[in-house]
This record gives sequence, structure tokens and C-alpha cells, in this order.
Amino acid sequence: ANVTEGNAPLAVQFTDESTGDVTTWLWNFGDGNTSNEQHPEHTYTTSGTYTVTLNASNDYGYDVSAPIQIVVLKPPTAAFTANVTEGNAPLAVHFNETSTGNVTIWAWDFGDGATSTERNPQHTYLSAGTYTVTLNASNAYGYDVSAPTQIVVLEPLVAAFTANFTEGNAPLAVLFTDES
Repeated sequence: ANVTEGNAPLAVQFTDESTGDVTTWLWNFGDGNTSNEQHPEHTYTTSGTYTVTLNASNDYGYDVSAPIQIVVLKPPTAAFTANVTEGNAPLAVHFNETSTGNVTIWAWDFGDGATSTERNPQHTYLSAGTYTVTLNASNAYGYDVSAPTQIVVLEPLVAAFTANFTEGNAPLAVLFTDES
């Protein structure tokens, strides 16, 4: 087999290496499908582990090959959640990876120039703005990029006020003005 592991759909090219005067081939791909070709290609569409054998024969007998295992993995589908998507700066956001498939590598882009390769990172946004976050979830055989999530960071709160008078005779009427 040219490959023995990969993401679904996995196309595998099988090569007959039988010796002797072989005239008939019967391949069993382990997923309910067979072939009579000498060098068939077969595509596995569902994840799982499959045992492949070849029955090589002629008019005088047959021999069944040693089995080969083909491991078909679910392809990555990137997804994540964030504990908050809006708040005042500095805003600490915890991201939770919820991808499916055989994900082994995580590449986060937080939208503010920062990145991470952690599975479930935390990132703090220091400046107000709207940031687009994506996750690239991958394995040795492929990748998927998540739908973007917007994080809205608001200006930090700064309480302030003024008073029209700060001293005077009693009774003193003071007008306070919010300048937050």
C-alpha cells in the first residue's frame, strides 16, 4: 500500500507483489469492498481500522497474503468557544478548543498580532478594538480553519466628576457633573 494511515477520505494505491504465475487476484479491503484488479486503488470514506488481504491464485492453487492494516482518521474540523466575547480592557479571554477529528496541532490567531499553539489558551487584550480570532486545527494529514469569532474590547472605565463648588458657607448647594 502506498499509504497506511491518513484522513478520510483516504485513497490507497495497492501494488501486487505476488510471485509465481498469478492469473487471478481477489483483494479484500476490509470495509466490505473487493477488487479483481492486479493493482487496484481504493478510497476509504469512513474512519476506522481496516485489514486488507490479497488472495493470489492460478489454475493450480492460491495463497492469501499477510494482512496489512489501513488506519483512516476523521479529518480535523476546527471549532472553539470563548468564555467572553465583549468587555472592558484589559480583557482576559479563555479559549476552549472543541474541534473534532484527529487534531494534534493547534495554531491560534488572536487578531491583535498574538498567536498560540496551546490547545486551550488564555489571551489578554490590552487595547480597545474589535479582534477576529481563528483556530487552525491540523494533523499530519490535513487541516481546517475555524469560523472567525469577534472579540469586542471596550475602553476601560475611568470614573471622574467635577463639582461647581468645593467650599462655602452652610447650607452649601453643590452641583456634581459626571465626567467618566
